[in-house]
Amino acid sequence: MVKDVCVLVGAKKGAFFITGNAARDPWRVQGPAFFGYIVHHMIADPRDRNTLLIAARTDGVSLQRQGALLARSGPPARFCGR
Repeated sequence: MVKDVCVLVGAKKGAFFITGNAARDPWRVQGPAFFGYIVHHMIADPRDRNTLLIAARTDGVSLQRQGALLARSGPPARFCGR
């Protein structure tokens, strides 16, 4: 039986986490995380449920762990003719 539920929501204004208990009452909204970025996709790693993979429109690739920036790439790739 499911005890808690967390709905991951990607939006134009960031990432939001909507949580609730088994009775679905009350719902709690947390966020936004990645404020100012368009978040296209979010998924929880099924192996541990503590790791989130987020696809967001940013100025490159960055790796963050618990909100701390670990690494950042250079500017995004540019293609000829675009």
